Order: sequence, then structure tokens, then C-alpha cells
Amino acid sequence: MITSGGTHDVLTDQETLKGLLNRVRAVLFDFDGPLCDLFRGRSTASIADEVKVRARQEWRLLDAGAEACTDSHGMLRELAGMLDRYGQSALGGPPVWADTIVKKHEYAAVASAGAVDGVHILVDALHALGKRLLVVTNNAPGVVGAFLERTGLEPKFDGICGRDPRDPRRMKPHPDPVLRALRRLPAVESDAVLLIGDQVTDFLAAREAGVLFLGYAQAESRARELDALRPEGVISSYAPLIGAAAELLREAATRSPGHPCASMAMRSQTESNQDCMRSTNAVP
Repeated sequence: MITSGGTHDVLTDQETLKGLLNRVRAVLFDFDGPLCDLFRGRSTASIADEVKVRARQEWRLLDAGAEACTDSHGMLRELAGMLDRYGQSALGGPPVWADTIVKKHEYAAVASAGAVDGVHILVDALHALGKRLLVVTNNAPGVVGAFLERTGLEPKFDGICGRDPRDPRRMKPHPDPVLRALRRLPAVESDAVLLIGDQVTDFLAAREAGVLFLGYAQAESRARELDALRPEGVISSYAPLIGAAAELLREAATRSPGHPCASMAMRSQTESNQDCMRSTNAVP
């Protein structure tokens, strides 16, 4: 197990995760990373460059930060910053055309994007436990909706809180997507909500909104980066979280013999064990 200075586990154990799941009534998923690998590790610099070309046509100028940007979502933030500095009257209003370019590429990528290993069984287990599920993302909500529908996950989710095409300033790390999710959960206190994310921006949005945070990081460097922020935990695969959910389902089935939770618990534990074996076999 990776450790951080010997004082805090980067990869959170199953028992800790069980306690975490017991605390929460709703789970929020970031989209790109925790649910799917949208661009399969490819850089979005070419998308940023396409936005720059259009920006020069629309606005006749680009700030140094925008010129240097190599990330599609970063470009949206840079343009929003320019709008703040120069004013709408000078630039002609929000750069909705930039959002349209980014969204076009997101739709193209999501058409073939698969779910992260373990996502289906985890979502089923959380749903069986009665957890409310939503997506909070910097991607376009329609893109997420297309993914959930194609992969059969849509019925398990209560909503998608995605990017506002007219105001990219409210993308994470701004808490707005998380706060919108909380408004869809009026009977749930914020400290009973867990956000699963793979970026520092996810953590910052979670903390600002007052919700719990679980880091999902397959790369050791990212795991350490998230762990340094002192979240509730960090995992490198969904196997331990699935195992924790399976234990809770078994306990529910024990309290109510014949409860459908029993079969879900067995399925969840089997999937968790298989994920652990895949992770072990992947180690050189």
C-alpha cells in the first residue's frame, strides 16, 4: 500500500470505506475519470487551438494566458476571464461559440467511451443501498446524458449538473455544480453527501460546498496529490468501494431474510474480488 509519510494511507481500506458509505445518503460522481475516460488519455490541446482560432476571429485578440493554454476546459476559463477584464460591450457577450466547439468534440469522444471498470456494479450496489446518485461535471450535460443512456446507467441517476455554456466561470473548482446537485437533494444535509472525483478542482468544489470527498486516482502521482489535500480517502480502483457496499448489502439482507440485497451483495463481492485479481495481475 502506498503511504504518505507513513501517517495516512493514500489507498483507503475497505473498512474505512464502509464507514464512509454508512455516513452518506447521496453520492455525486465527477464524469470524466470516475465514470469514463472521455478522451482516453489524449490531450485536448488541439481543441484548445481550434477555440483560439475562433476567438481571434470573434474578439480580434487573445490574452497571453489564453494563447498559452493547452486544455479545452482551461480555454473556456481563460475566455471567461477575458470577458471579465474587458467587458461584454467590448467583446460582444459570452463566448458561447467556444462552448459549442468544445461540446462538439465531447460528443464525438463520448460516442465510443466505455465505462470505467466496476462502475456498473458500483452504481447498482449504491442504488440498492438507497443512495441518491447524481453527476457533477465540467462537461456538457447532454454529453453525460448520452453516455448514461448508451451504457444503461441513466435510470440509476437522479440528475446531471454540468457546464453552463454561458458562464464557464462556474465550472469546478467553483462549487456551483455541486450546489446545484444539493438543491436536487433538499432532504439531504451536505455532510451526508459524497463526491467522487479525480481532480484537485473536484476536491475544492466539494469542500466549498460542504460535502465529503473521495479521490479516485489510478496514477500514483495523482493519488499523492489528492491525498495531500486530506480528503476522506483515495482509491485507485472501485474494488474496495464495491466490497464495502457488498458488506452493507449483506448486513441489510441479514436483518431482512429474503431481501433482494442478498443477491446484489453476492454479485458485488464477486465483482470486487475480480477487480482485486485484475489489479494484482497488472503489477509487474
